[in-house]
Amino acid sequence: MYIAITQDLARGFGPWKEMFDGFDVAAMKADMGISLVFAGPHQDDDNKMIVILEFDSPEGLQKFAANEDLKAARAAAGVILDSVVVTVMGEKSMREESMP
Repeated sequence: MYIAITQDLARGFGPWKEMFDGFDVAAMKADMGISLVFAGPHQDDDNKMIVILEFDSPEGLQKFAANEDLKAARAAAGVILDSVVVTVMGEKSMREESMP
């Protein structure tokens, strides 16, 4: 399952990227079944960004959403938590590898 996250940043994309680069991504994948598909700021506004994540299961998404340490790290990196909008994407989708 895929989710799209839109969020505002207080200090631009750089601190968010530094936060992400500091994570043990292999451990997060093992624990939550999570993969980063895309993360980046808007072209014209470094304080607005989109993250697309893939989860192996709804339970992994629940673990991600409930992880207080992750929320604290995101806030410390400048994520304005009140601005976060999480959208669970529908089952109908396309990816480049599925195109003819």
